[in-house]
Amino acid sequence: MKTDESHKIEDLLRQHEFFKAFSPEEQQTLLQQGQLRSFAPGEVIFQLGDEGTYCFLILEGCVRVHLSTPDGKNLLVKRLQAGEIVGEMALLDGKPRSANITAETAGRFFRLERSVFLPMLEANPVVGLAVMKALTSRLRATTFLLESIALQSLPERLAQYLLQLKDNHGELSGSGVKVSLEIRQSDIADHLASSRESVNKIFNLWQQRGYIALLPHNACIIKDEDALLRIAHPAA
Repeated sequence: MKTDESHKIEDLLRQHEFFKAFSPEEQQTLLQQGQLRSFAPGEVIFQLGDEGTYCFLILEGCVRVHLSTPDGKNLLVKRLQAGEIVGEMALLDGKPRSANITAETAGRFFRLERSVFLPMLEANPVVGLAVMKALTSRLRATTFLLESIALQSLPERLAQYLLQLKDNHGELSGSGVKVSLEIRQSDIADHLASSRESVNKIFNLWQQRGYIALLPHNACIIKDEDALLRIAHPAA
């Protein structure tokens, strides 16, 4: 393993919520027992139902976690970047994969086996508590996503999506707040369990009404935040 990659993995093990409670010696054991992997853009990493005996730490690149809804739509559950972990549930239960994982870009990954992780977890209750907290947080986020799809209209979900981007990445512009949509409209549609055509129709309507201004390169300007807030929270 290259020295710079070793340092990168060591830093991830020290900082990541799943591993930072381990002692330096235990982190070194994980480092020595892991394996490096590479994936090309579009390559399948896991498929729903695959055997789950390991996870990956993402060293470089981006992956998509996605499912198919009963009516045939593709649901983008989340996108994971360098520094995050994918397939972590397998470290605890070893059961089949619960979602499809695909490499969105070329990437480098560090594979950790359940057979190495689990005995160390069982011997260290402090680590076990940290892992449970991390999994609970992720479960809450997934539950919120599924509830919003089931209970909220597409305009509500799309408005909330834009407002969240504004809060996280917004930049002041002369006529409002500029946000990068980060992904294509088809990916936004997947994330909201809808179609690209439906998302595009709402964006165009909001632009006509002066709520937003669409820009090249997957960006827009929020010109009327109050209007989006009313759409996002109609009962407020």
